[in-house]
Amino acid sequence: MSDAPPQAPDPAPPRRPGARYGLLALAATLALGAALWFGGVLPRPAPPAPPDPATLVAERLATPEYASFFETLAARFPAESAQLKESFAARAAADPAAAGPDRFVADALKNLRETRGVVAAKADAPAMARVFEAQGAMIAALRAADAKLCVDFVYGGASDAFMAFASANRAPFAAVARANLDAILDGAQKKIERERPTDEDFVALEAALRAKGMGDAEIAALLDGKTPDPPLPDERMCETAGAYVAAMLALPEPARARMMALAIELMARG
Repeated sequence: MSDAPPQAPDPAPPRRPGARYGLLALAATLALGAALWFGGVLPRPAPPAPPDPATLVAERLATPEYASFFETLAARFPAESAQLKESFAARAAADPAAAGPDRFVADALKNLRETRGVVAAKADAPAMARVFEAQGAMIAALRAADAKLCVDFVYGGASDAFMAFASANRAPFAAVARANLDAILDGAQKKIERERPTDEDFVALEAALRAKGMGDAEIAALLDGKTPDPPLPDERMCETAGAYVAAMLALPEPARARMMALAIELMARG
């Protein structure tokens, strides 16, 4: 065994001040960057700018299913079209999410019926028949999806749920709008004056409705405007509306034209 005393371990190498300061500087930089970021000193990404209402309206009016309707409306009734666009822009500015093209069509259609709907009663029979055919197709589509929405349509409602349906089924809704506009344009040109429906015309329509399974309550609701007590269930009311359109279209001429003209006039007068 050696008598040499044990050697002490090598002393730890001295730390390099430069390395220490470098790490401290890096940590301080990261901390400062976080403080500046979360404290809002550094600029954050700017939120997206809200859509320009005029641009949004132009995009909505160019929706393929509705473009022809709006183009014709602007060409034939420029003043009313301009007013509608102003109201659409106001809606878009207030709530871009609610400024959908389907809502614009509903608003335009309501405006047309209130201001010019009576003129459609002076259109020729084929133009008026297309109004009823389009309504019948829309009623059938709604009935297959939701009877409550069908009843909303029958009574002229434009609920958010109906608008959602129209957005997913634009073809039948566009056909309704276009048929009404075309009948107004045709009536303004043809100016056909018709006699009021006769008692025999109403008897024929009632017989056609009974042949389709409609009873007294349904006929009173359709022809007399009476609210059944108790009210008809939504499914039955929707079925009744579809039967009414089919019965109207099946009437022989000239009774059909007289009855369609009166119905269109009453719809316009609300």
